[in-house]
Amino acid sequence: MDGATVTALREGTPAPAAEARAIAAALLAAAPPGPPPEDPCAAPARPA
Repeated sequence: MDGATVTALREGTPAPAAEARAIAAALLAAAPPGPPPEDPCAAPARPA
């Protein structure tokens, strides 16, 4: 979010504020990232 959008939100300018709300809603609705990839440098797990 750029400075102009933040200022628009603060001042209540309708068009950029609506765009900022749409961006925020899309970010909140996005699926969380999956598990991290396997580290090729990690030591193998020892059997229990």
